[in-house]
Amino acid sequence: MMFSWREPGSNLECGGRRPGLYTHLETGTAVRAQVRQSRKRSVFWRSASDACLQHEWVSFRHASDALRKKRCACGSVAILALCLIASLPSLLADDTPKRGQTQNPHGTIVPACSACHTSISWVPMRPSPDFDHGSTSFRLRGLHTSVACRRCHVSLAFANVGTGCADCHADLHQAQFGPICEDCHSELGWRVSAEAIKNHQNRFPLVQGHAAVDCQSCHKGGATDRFVGLSTECASCHRNDFESKEVVNHQAFNAGSNCKECHSTAGWPGGRLDHAATGFPLDGGHVSVECASCHTGNRYVDLDRTCASCHLDTFNATQKPDHRAAGLSSQCESCHTTAEWKGGRFDHQATPRFPLTGGHSGVTCSQCHTTNVYRGLASDCASCHLKDYRATSDPSHTEVSIPTDCQACHETSAWNKAKFDHGVTPFLLDGAHVGVDCRSCHVNRKYRGLGADCASCHQTEYDSATDPKHAPAGISRDCATCHNTAAWAGAGFDHAGQTRFPLTGGHKEPSCTSCHTGEVYAGTASDCASCHTDDYDEARDPEHKATGFPRNCESCHSTTTWEGSQFDHDVRTRFPLTGGHKPIKCADCHENGQFVGTPADCASCHTDDFDKAVDPKHAAAGFSRDCVSCHNTASWTGGSFDHDAKTKYPLTGGHRKPSCESCHSSGTYAGTASDCASCHTDDFNAVREPDHKTAGFPTDCARCHTTSDWKGGSFDHSTTKFPLTGGHVGKTCSSCHANGQFAGTASDCASCHAADYDGTTTPKHAAAGFSRDCAGCHNTVAWTGAGFDHDTKTKYPLTGGHRKASCESCHSSGIYAGTASDCASCHTDDYNAVQDPNHKTAGFPTDCARCHSTSDWKGGSFDHSTTKFPLTGGHVGKTCSSCHANGQFAGTASDCASC
Repeated sequence: MMFSWREPGSNLECGGRRPGLYTHLETGTAVRAQVRQSRKRSVFWRSASDACLQHEWVSFRHASDALRKKRCACGSVAILALCLIASLPSLLADDTPKRGQTQNPHGTIVPACSACHTSISWVPMRPSPDFDHGSTSFRLRGLHTSVACRRCHVSLAFANVGTGCADCHADLHQAQFGPICEDCHSELGWRVSAEAIKNHQNRFPLVQGHAAVDCQSCHKGGATDRFVGLSTECASCHRNDFESKEVVNHQAFNAGSNCKECHSTAGWPGGRLDHAATGFPLDGGHVSVECASCHTGNRYVDLDRTCASCHLDTFNATQKPDHRAAGLSSQCESCHTTAEWKGGRFDHQATPRFPLTGGHSGVTCSQCHTTNVYRGLASDCASCHLKDYRATSDPSHTEVSIPTDCQACHETSAWNKAKFDHGVTPFLLDGAHVGVDCRSCHVNRKYRGLGADCASCHQTEYDSATDPKHAPAGISRDCATCHNTAAWAGAGFDHAGQTRFPLTGGHKEPSCTSCHTGEVYAGTASDCASCHTDDYDEARDPEHKATGFPRNCESCHSTTTWEGSQFDHDVRTRFPLTGGHKPIKCADCHENGQFVGTPADCASCHTDDFDKAVDPKHAAAGFSRDCVSCHNTASWTGGSFDHDAKTKYPLTGGHRKPSCESCHSSGTYAGTASDCASCHTDDFNAVREPDHKTAGFPTDCARCHTTSDWKGGSFDHSTTKFPLTGGHVGKTCSSCHANGQFAGTASDCASCHAADYDGTTTPKHAAAGFSRDCAGCHNTVAWTGAGFDHDTKTKYPLTGGHRKASCESCHSSGIYAGTASDCASCHTDDYNAVQDPNHKTAGFPTDCARCHSTSDWKGGSFDHSTTKFPLTGGHVGKTCSSCHANGQFAGTASDCASC
């Protein structure tokens, strides 16, 4: 007999192991189910009410045919189905033992009976069965060692128990983690630590506060707990905390739902906001202040960040000094810091008007800010130190009118030992002046209005000077001209800066008296001759005086050295030396020692060269004696004449190649004719195609030829009164110029096209009296398709319907000239045929244009305003027949009574 307990309403299984053929237990009566296992069939009875899976039953007794309720130690009640195998032969079938045999109810695992039972009584079993579970495939470890056998072996067949966790332990996780319990649980205890859950550390590591939280605190939801697919965001668990307004109204200041921006897993209370990120970093005393101290009313956004928004009461209550009365700024950081409220320090240095330095730094505020006034105080020295100023006697500031600006002499470091910065006056002290006592210059304590010139102090030294005597020599009384403040002796005169004669070269070495004889300095002449006349007169190579050299020595000499003089011909004369002129000796051009007045023209030196020239002979050819016309100073030979620049006949094309003699055949150059015929008459006369002479061509070859190429001459007909256009362009010259006649050829159309005019039949031009000016209808582009411009060529422009009519419509007899232009000449038949109204009977004028237009013949309208009876008012809309009865128009009375 075997037993099996399961939860009410669940499917029946064999000992909690393998599924088989089963029936739901829906009532409290015993039912049967068969399970195939190891080729044997077992029969189980089960009750549907309150079976207990977690505990052992208290006790039970065999009964042959009765169902008995048994109560578990936990209070659960189950119905135990008992049945004797012998009483169920139909169910046991082949499993019924044969007579004389006993079947072992424990299946294939057959330990010794004494391992569990005693000889005293088969039931109950021994409290501690003597069975080594390690001899099976499932060694007992951990909590398994203390579990009662019946907890796992719910049937008598011991081998029917599986070794997998799920065989005994229902999957409370609803298959969220798979069938392997060992991934999280162990045999040492059913409860699991967060560290044992491997996947938890990968996706959401449990640290600090999270590590101690019960799993169900987060994994809850519905009938079964959820373990997979949960969000890792803070808000998924802490939404209620976030929305709670008890401590901080998070939503009021737009705090994000990412809790870890302020909180940590170490502890939920005491969340820290990075206040620096708000633009108002907390430092000093602000760090330890409770949030609510500033964020009153749970208000966190749009708070005023100025000091006064929190500290205005403190500001108003302060008496030392009275902030309000003193007009101090309510911007506390002007004096206070967040580190310490007391002992506020005003940064006087930050005020551009009066930074505190030296002795001012140690003075208490009230010494200057008397009567508790801080704003608008004067910053000048006298506002505080006027008594000191007036009490000073060495020197007496008031007597000598020393300015009340103390800082001119005093400094804040030390009041005594005042020093006056003489640099702020027009007289800067330097050199020996620096160490002189003030009284040496400021005698009788006179400080204002003293002269700054040297003589005001040094007149005695000036008058007593003997080397040289300053006064007789006319030396300036401005001592600084020669002396300096560094040392009185060893005076040096700056000749370059003080005079118009700077000393250079050899002038630097002589003593002053070498030039300033008789101790005369002022008014000394600066020209060379005043000192060097003797040198000038004695010069022999060349003799300066005889040759008239200028007495301005610097023209050839320099102060560096007297000998080796050089005359700069380029800057000193109007004849700069270039090319071959540079190495020539002076005497080669300046004969007889004559320098002044030497002529600069070429002929003055090169007349002999000019007269001797034979290729060509310059004199005979009338060449200019200005050698530079063909020659240059670089080389005499190879002279070249610039025909383009020197004459009115520039050489171009083929003219550039011939030698000079080709045109200047007789050796004559000056006055050579520049017209074409003077050289090309023979060419002109010899031409036959066409014969230039016979045809009367002009002898100006340039009319048809160019200097680039003689052949292929082309005449520019546009230079005549008959430019060629259209079909005229491609014609040969002889087409129009018959018999080789060019000059005087007529340009009227008839002179060439008379035969065309006379031969035309559509229409016959001559009979029709057409003009012989072909251009009236034809153009040079195409002869056919002539078009007559009726608008500009006649007094009868074509408009409207007249433009479409063919010429013959009006010019029916082929007569064009003299055709009448009045309407009746063409439209009399139309006039006579009109019946509505009858124009002829009504006496209408034959001038059709009075009523009709060329745009449309029909719908003629008469302009009544051209008569003596213009239509106005009600007359305008009337039909003609209303007034003109019987078709009578002419002579209709215009008086009212007639109608």
